[in-house]
Amino acid sequence: MTTPDPENRQLELHSPDARHTVVLRCPDQPSALSWFSAMHSVTSTLSQRALAEVIQNTARTGVAGSREIRHLGWLAGKTESEKQSWKPVLVVVTEKDLLLYESLPRGKEAWQSPAHTYPLLATRLVHSGPDRGSPHSGTELFFATRTGTRLGIETHLFRAETTKDLSLWTRQIVNGCHASAEMIKEVTTSCLYQSQECRLVIHYEQGFSVLADPSLGEGGEGTGRREEPTHLPGPGCSSPTPTRN
Repeated sequence: MTTPDPENRQLELHSPDARHTVVLRCPDQPSALSWFSAMHSVTSTLSQRALAEVIQNTARTGVAGSREIRHLGWLAGKTESEKQSWKPVLVVVTEKDLLLYESLPRGKEAWQSPAHTYPLLATRLVHSGPDRGSPHSGTELFFATRTGTRLGIETHLFRAETTKDLSLWTRQIVNGCHASAEMIKEVTTSCLYQSQECRLVIHYEQGFSVLADPSLGEGGEGTGRREEPTHLPGPGCSSPTPTRN
């Protein structure tokens, strides 16, 4: 809910364009749960149809730089700084990214411009489940993700409406992170090791390596060529074999 509901007898319906909201107040909590279950079942079925339709319509163009949509649906979301404000967000999991849309895209072009794009390779699930104790009526079921960006760590909270939805979303994101790492295989970044410019290589199978950077010539400019790396053993190492995690 985006509005307070201490008695747990309200339902909210949001339009796909995120412009309109209808709040339904039931006479009691059992009635609210009954109406929620019926409407949630219908919307879940419609979401699967929408997923199939979007996949078909974007098969040639892809979505926001990704080739394949693996899951999509509506969640309530907020950032770490927005402690009290839940907002509807359309979340899309592709083979390499987590995409967030503020409303349902209209047309193929709109799918190419999500509000936020987070690489799954730099994202991890840090929490999943109810806030306190076991799930029960009125308890918020949510999960949190953390993504490394150029501006630091971004944390997002997402709320699911049922334990089944929570399990499905967390499984999709965890599997997506693993599949992204397996697909990309290797990430390289510059680093400073023992006062020497080096490369830190993180490989899906070979682990971590600190390598001398052959592309750094005089003046510090790279040659743009990929050359055979020279491994730098740490103090006391007798072999240049890279360390594996």
